[in-house]
Amino acid sequence: GTIFHVAGATGITAITVAGERRIITLIFDSTPTITDGSNLKMAGNFITTADDTLTLAWDGTNAYEQGRSAN
Repeated sequence: GTIFHVAGATGITAITVAGERRIITLIFDSTPTITDGSNLKMAGNFITTADDTLTLAWDGTNAYEQGRSAN
């Protein structure tokens, strides 16, 4: 898939996506903090709330932020 619901509130510091060259969107159902660093190449940390989204481009190694939405 390319759209994933994130249900937990535990902070996220890295991700792994099957395959290469994918665009994924995370939809948050809770309030995790997504931390810039490790393999997450972002414009800073993202403290989420329910219904926020984060879109990332995955190159097989790193996830690059394409956009975020605080809803």
